[in-house]
Amino acid sequence: MIQINHLLIHGLSINMNKEKIRVMLLDDHPAIRHGISMAIDLEDDMMVAAECSNVADAVKIILNGSIDVVLVDISLEGGADGFDFIKAAKERFSSVKSLVLSMYDETLYAEKAILTGAMGYITKKEPVQDIINGIREVVKGNLFIPGDISGKLIMKLMKMGVDENADSYKGLTPREREILRLIGAGNSPAEIARELKLSVNTVETHRRHLKEKLGLNTSRDLFKYAIKTSGS
Repeated sequence: MIQINHLLIHGLSINMNKEKIRVMLLDDHPAIRHGISMAIDLEDDMMVAAECSNVADAVKIILNGSIDVVLVDISLEGGADGFDFIKAAKERFSSVKSLVLSMYDETLYAEKAILTGAMGYITKKEPVQDIINGIREVVKGNLFIPGDISGKLIMKLMKMGVDENADSYKGLTPREREILRLIGAGNSPAEIARELKLSVNTVETHRRHLKEKLGLNTSRDLFKYAIKTSGS
C-alpha cells in the first residue's frame, strides 16, 4: 500500500497525518518557519502540516486540509495581519486553535490577541520548548501565556474590574475557588494539578464545572473571569 502523506494545493505544501497534532506555521520569515518546523518535527505527538506567509493562503490550507493549531505571527505578507487571521479562524473554523508567536512583547498585543480569539501568546524571545508546550495546551482548549508578559497581562485585565455574577461566584465550592484563583494566576492544568496534588483529569473536571456554573463558554472566558475575580 502506498500512503500519501504529502498534498499540494495551489502551490501550498500540506503534510497529512491524522495521528499527530497538525500544526500550520503562518509567518512571513522562511528562516523562522524552518527553525520552528525542525523543532516541532522532533516531537512524537505533533508535526508541521503546512507553512505559509499570508492570511489568504492560510485560509485555503484550512479549507482543503486538516489543521489543529496555527502558529501565527502578527506581521504578515499582504494586506491582512495576524489579528485578521485570528478573527477569521474564530468565526469560520472553530476547531482550529490560534497560538501567536510574535516579536512584540508589549502587553497590548497579547491582550488584543486573546480578546480577538487567540488561545495563547508567546514572544520570540521565549525558549522553543514554550512553543512545544503551548501547542499541546491550546489543542486541549487551554490558554497558554508564558514568561513576563503573562503577569503583565493579568495585572492589566484585573484593572478592568469585575463584572461577574456575584451569586454564581458565591455558589462555588472552596476547591473550585482555589482552582479559579490558580487559573487567574496563569497556571496551566498540569501546574494546578501539581500544586494541589490532584490528577490533571480531576483539574479538567473542575474547570468544566466552573464554566458550567459561571455560564462561561470557553477557556478564554474562564481565564478572563478568573483574573477579574482574583482576591475575591
